[in-house]
Amino acid sequence: MKVFAAFVIAAVMVECSMAGIIIPTTFIKSNCNQTTSAASGGAGYIEWAAATANNGETCSLTLTGDVGSMFRLEFISWDLDKNGQTCVDTINILDGPNVLALSKTGGDTCERPAGEITTLTNSVTITFTQGSSDIDFTKFKIQYSVFKLAVLGMCTTSSDFKCNNGRCINPDNKCDLRDDCGDNSDESSSDTGANCLDIGDIGGFVNNALSLGLAAIIGIIVGVVVLIILIIVLICVCCCNCCRKGGNQAV
Repeated sequence: MKVFAAFVIAAVMVECSMAGIIIPTTFIKSNCNQTTSAASGGAGYIEWAAATANNGETCSLTLTGDVGSMFRLEFISWDLDKNGQTCVDTINILDGPNVLALSKTGGDTCERPAGEITTLTNSVTITFTQGSSDIDFTKFKIQYSVFKLAVLGMCTTSSDFKCNNGRCINPDNKCDLRDDCGDNSDESSSDTGANCLDIGDIGGFVNNALSLGLAAIIGIIVGVVVLIILIIVLICVCCCNCCRKGGNQAV
């Protein structure tokens, strides 16, 4: 029971801290050979398809950002089809219209690229070819974020979040459990940094709650439930009184 109570408390705290965070996913196949703007918040995910694709099918997706911005990309999952240790699927990432940032073609060693990929331009193109009829359509997942460089004077002092590495990102992208800066400073719990909720604080809160004993935890939960019920009853009573007054005035 204590473990369950701790889980409930931690889950509620994390849910509250993450409220409002919705990070969109763009599917290459659904936007085949199209150019689209990066997500409004300047952060998102890129995947191959939301459903199965045909063997040998090739699609490209180009994302663009504001003038002066750049893209940071990182593979967070990688499941390309391979024959032995070599790739069967093909993926290319272009920095701008023609500068190749990454290429994994048929015959290459099929290992997930390590670290981040950054562009020097405000557009990035991902081209993928499905080399087999494997029904595993997820293939890969790329996390991306749009950033600007403070050294170039591209950051907006009043709104952009300043990363420790000299990059600036949309302030909505801090404290979302993603490394959007590239140095994780946007997830810092420091008061002088992003001032995010420290997961360690949740652990400390849970430990303190458990130290009160199971009876105390149950008492707190029951008290909160009773308080909510009383508030609901009070609202209902007020609404009924208002209705009666309205009815009397009508008569």
